[in-house]
Amino acid sequence: MSDEGLRSRVLEGGAFLAVRKAIGIAVSLGGMLLLTRWIGAHQYGTFATISGIWIYVSDLCINGMNACLIREGEGGVRKPLDLAFTSILAASGAAAALGAALSPLIGDWLRNRDLVWPFAAMLAALPLNALQIPAMAVLERELRFRQIALIEMNAQLLYYGVAIGLASSGFGVWAPVAGCLAQGAATTALGLFHSKYRPAFHWDAALFARMFRYGFGHTVSSRIMGLRSLVAPLLVGRFVGPEGVAFVALGVRLVESLGFAGAAIQRITFAVLAKIRQEPARVESAMNQALLAQVLAIAPFFAGFSAVAPWAISVFFGSDWTDVLRLYPYMTIVCFAASIFSVHVNILYALGRNAAVIRFHLLHIALFAGTAAALVPIAGLTGYAAAELASLLSYAAIHAPVSRLYRMRYANAFLFAAACVPCLFSSYLPMPWGALLFAPLLLLVTAPSPRRELLRMGMQAFKFR
Repeated sequence: MSDEGLRSRVLEGGAFLAVRKAIGIAVSLGGMLLLTRWIGAHQYGTFATISGIWIYVSDLCINGMNACLIREGEGGVRKPLDLAFTSILAASGAAAALGAALSPLIGDWLRNRDLVWPFAAMLAALPLNALQIPAMAVLERELRFRQIALIEMNAQLLYYGVAIGLASSGFGVWAPVAGCLAQGAATTALGLFHSKYRPAFHWDAALFARMFRYGFGHTVSSRIMGLRSLVAPLLVGRFVGPEGVAFVALGVRLVESLGFAGAAIQRITFAVLAKIRQEPARVESAMNQALLAQVLAIAPFFAGFSAVAPWAISVFFGSDWTDVLRLYPYMTIVCFAASIFSVHVNILYALGRNAAVIRFHLLHIALFAGTAAALVPIAGLTGYAAAELASLLSYAAIHAPVSRLYRMRYANAFLFAAACVPCLFSSYLPMPWGALLFAPLLLLVTAPSPRRELLRMGMQAFKFR
């Protein structure tokens, strides 16, 4: 594909994903508002615990096959797709049976027996991944992000339609569980329709070994980082309770929703870098432009929400949820770092240098989970916030291997991110003193030279030369 053709596909795909994410914010926050009000913090915390564990198990079963299929090449390469279908079906079926058997033990550890049967029901849907992953991989490797955006948006609408409808009828934790099952079924059906993929059993030991090696390296690294999602269910759930898990889950959902534009950029980065990975000059240019693009994409939403967060949380979710404000600044700071350095992770994955990503993820989770394990039992949510800050030290480990391959220019991205940090803590101070924390960001965006540079870089953000 030519430079101009690739640029056009990236711009079009990024626009569709960004619009899909923007619509998703309204749907997600509105749906979550109704859902949490109808089922309460305890039941929502129970669901957050179930979904956190389910997502982790699901990704283990997929074993990085989605990334491997995207990297395999263009067009309708059937054998890798069918092999992925066969292997994921076998792994997810075994995991569903094992997880259902262990669900009573998980309930005992978390001192919450309410999750046993809903968790077993979620596990029963794991085999849907065998159909969904190959179908969506076809769309991603062909950069058909318009179809992907429509699929995800329709599935999300179905999730909230089912979940809110059942929640209003008093189904408690079963309401979001049923919504998730409907969402997974819709994503699978729509993915199969748009990709034209028709599953078939296939086995090729040599091909499986090659795909497994790449997928295993990808899965090991991503599942090490995925242990992050288990800290809240397994530590906060045990020592703070389901309500604590609910506060963490709402904080994560807010940060993910407000970071929708950055997520759209991250979504397309791997596919693009995988295509140009053999051209170092183009890769370096694309990566450096993406650094600032990531920050510019998320900073306005994070800073803007900080200005209204105390009012918004109290009015829309209720005074019982204000503990989320204690977590939001720390989660957002980590999100800034993760967005910037996601570029590094994607190029290392594209180059097949999974070992470097594994080392980074090991350090990250050791700092985060280790700090949480030490502090959550004695400090509760404050200990969780401290663990978020501790994890920032790990990002030096992902800079090192990339800096040996490419010359990275961080100045503008770091400057803009640093100016945003003070305003994230505005809810910690009463007004008007909290408003003073927005001064660094206002000075930066109004100063002529930085403003011109930021605008110039922002305009160039998606031009992969």
